Amino acid sequence: MNQPDPELSKAKNLTWFDRSVTRQDRERIHGHKGAVVWFTGLSASGKSTIANHLEEFLHDMNCSTYCSTGTMSAMGSTPTWVFRKKTVRRTSAESAK
Repeated sequence: MNQPDPELSKAKNLTWFDRSVTRQDRERIHGHKGAVVWFTGLSASGKSTIANHLEEFLHDMNCSTYCSTGTMSAMGSTPTWVFRKKTVRRTSAESAK
């Protein structure tokens, strides 16, 4: 069972629930274990480009892939000064599922 983010558990309008489809269910269907590859670096240093090429390479090997960039995770009205903390928390939580 995944535990909720301690920051989110402070919110009064959210309710935690366990998902019906587990990581093991997905791994059985896809035929391989899940993994997260996290690129860090300066803005415009090529992280998304490298991630795109890696996704293409893995896809060609019949691996199920999904590429999510920081820009994609931060879409919305998140102010720049809280972008990193919230993006890291949100992306980490989604990756662990």
